[in-house]
Amino acid sequence: TNTSVGLMTAPVYFVLSGFVGGTSLGNLGNHGYYWSNTASSSSRTYYLDLLFGKTSTISSFDKYYGFSVRCLTY
Repeated sequence: TNTSVGLMTAPVYFVLSGFVGGTSLGNLGNHGYYWSNTASSSSRTYYLDLLFGKTSTISSFDKYYGFSVRCLTY
């Protein structure tokens, strides 16, 4: 499905892993941030944001932050 609930169930299993910013963790268990391989500028890249119980969003953010990477093949 195209909802965060659908992405967190079989067969995909995305998790709400939060992010690392500097030396701290944020939104662990509430958001799942996953980098795209598409940059929006030299310092920013698109990412997928999964929110617990809500639909996902796509935006761009600074590459400095530690988001998850999920390898997908089809």
